[in-house]
Amino acid sequence: MESRQSRLGLFVSYNEKKNGKFQEAVDVCDDHGYVIWLENSVVRKERFVLPTTILIKITGEDRYYRGELREIKRAEEFDRNALLAEASHRPAKWRQGDKGDYAGFKSVLYIADLKQVPRPAGIDKGRGPRRPIYTEESILRG
Repeated sequence: MESRQSRLGLFVSYNEKKNGKFQEAVDVCDDHGYVIWLENSVVRKERFVLPTTILIKITGEDRYYRGELREIKRAEEFDRNALLAEASHRPAKWRQGDKGDYAGFKSVLYIADLKQVPRPAGIDKGRGPRRPIYTEESILRG
């Protein structure tokens, strides 16, 4: 029997006014294979079988991106100097915030294959999540 854990993906929101156009993250994925997302909430890797699906809702819009969440690290597992070495895996606007806005991040997400997608049928059109939500992968895939 398949465990519940194998079916979970992650649903998050992204604020373009604060963090810049999300298309820059898509471009980084296309150009460099993946993007590194610093998350201010704890994302528990043990809840997932990786890779899994991540769905990103653009705050204030009915616009969504889906990608493959390949790896999750806790902040204490992540070498912060690696951000400098892996700068090409982060959009320029995100790198500007690395010492300020994102200094207190709790999780590091490695995301590949980002594509804009229609809102999946199982996702409400309203406001996106305030923090990451563990969601059945089948819902995120629509």
